[in-house]
Amino acid sequence: MIALLAFLPIPPASQSAETTGPGTLCLKYSSFALAPGERVTKRDLGIESMQLEIDGPHGRYTITESELMGGPNDRDRLIETRQDAKIYARGHSAYAFRAKLAFSLHGAALAEPTDQFYVSIRGSGLDREPGARQILSRAKLGTPAAENCIMRYHYGWEFFLPAESE
Repeated sequence: MIALLAFLPIPPASQSAETTGPGTLCLKYSSFALAPGERVTKRDLGIESMQLEIDGPHGRYTITESELMGGPNDRDRLIETRQDAKIYARGHSAYAFRAKLAFSLHGAALAEPTDQFYVSIRGSGLDREPGARQILSRAKLGTPAAENCIMRYHYGWEFFLPAESE
């Protein structure tokens, strides 16, 4: 098995990724509306998570999407309940989105939806109100429609496992 993995194509773990707003960035389980003047400066892709670094006129922040994000702890504080997610404050300038979503492979659900954290946003761009709320309001959980994306970011086992139709 280990020898087989050596021959599989592995996507670059970290890449420069100049994408400039406005427009919608689409991830596996969420989307984010990039504002005018904001740009993605770096992306890190993995098997079960990814990160985007975003620079803008009000600071820098990182969006992380993960299938393995830790659950709530004693310091997490619920600050907003929306139709698509609950938002928790997780310390200084850090927030996490909890939702009930189904894990997927090649776009097909693998199991019943799981209520857990999927997205976190943290960084200096979230230091002050109302900027933090404005940034948080641009994140949406749920599978985004491809036709609305200026950039779609793929990560996960899909890079290693062929689709059944292949």
